[in-house]
Amino acid sequence: MKRKAVSGTVLMLLLTSMLALALNIQPVKTEPTTIVVPDDYPTIQKAINNAREGDTIFVKSGIYHENVVVNKTVTILGESTTTTIIGSTFSMGARFEVLANNVTIAGFTMRWAYYGILSRSSYNLFYNNLIVAMHVYGICVSGGFSIITNNTIHQAGVGGIEFFGANNNLVPIIL
Repeated sequence: MKRKAVSGTVLMLLLTSMLALALNIQPVKTEPTTIVVPDDYPTIQKAINNAREGDTIFVKSGIYHENVVVNKTVTILGESTTTTIIGSTFSMGARFEVLANNVTIAGFTMRWAYYGILSRSSYNLFYNNLIVAMHVYGICVSGGFSIITNNTIHQAGVGGIEFFGANNNLVPIIL
């Protein structure tokens, strides 16, 4: 009788262990991917909306008629500063309003808005952009820390770069 009880207990423990191993499902970690605009999505905003944290959004040459809200940690790269243009008519707001941390924006011509880039977050990198004919500022960093390098800003109504409540930002000057 004791033998049957021990055997039953061992069998139950063995089955429970096998079931626990079978149900031990681990989440799959995906690698960052590259999304291509307009091949994968017709607009930069739709690409951001469908991106995962850490993805790269590569924007092919063309004129994009939009203001973009960046609410995820992504890298947004234009194919060429001279041929990847965001803005064709005047628009209120910012061509890129950055709400997420650790965002990179590079390789664009931005034109005809209140701001080229309005950053409301930290640890961002903005480089190799041409920002033209902004009503207020070319780049405005409101709080947080950013690195701003090798951007050209022309015809900004109030000023080229504004730091509002932002500390320890880095703006390397290339001579």
